[in-house]
Amino acid sequence: MHASVWKRFWAFVIDVIVFAILFWALAQLIDNFTLSLLLLVIIWLYYALLESSPWQASLGKRLLGLKVVDKRGRRLSFGKATKRLLSRLITNFTFYFGFFSAAFDKQNKTLHDRMSKSLVVEKDIPFDPDHFQEEDEPVFTFVTVVSVLLALIFVSLLVWWVVLPQYQRFDAKVNATPITDTQN
Repeated sequence: MHASVWKRFWAFVIDVIVFAILFWALAQLIDNFTLSLLLLVIIWLYYALLESSPWQASLGKRLLGLKVVDKRGRRLSFGKATKRLLSRLITNFTFYFGFFSAAFDKQNKTLHDRMSKSLVVEKDIPFDPDHFQEEDEPVFTFVTVVSVLLALIFVSLLVWWVVLPQYQRFDAKVNATPITDTQN
């Protein structure tokens, strides 16, 4: 009934390919700042409209036979689909560790599934909300807390071993460069 982690992964890859093609096409036409803002709006509308539509799925999910439902098996409203997308930002900020929590969950729920109280299920298998056992679990379970901590450790190590040495090299180079007087 619940979508497998691998099906969800490949649906995500398909969606990323769609956005990469769209990004490339738009990058040929408009400047980077406008493109960035436009892509944010497009991504929001893409997920919110498609997941609240009768399809109940993005293109990737649709191609792999998945759909997004609320905890009672109903179609998401546009507002709830928007909330799902916004909670996905938390997953993205943790370097996708929120997605990995699905591998340890019996219903394959990610961090943003928990936060938005939604599920990704197989499209052709009927969802029986009475069979669904909603646990009164907090949004931040052990797995999600560990995921966020791992992301923080990853970012800290990245800053310590990559960003800080690069900054120090740049700073040394800037301080070593003589300043010339251009007002003659």
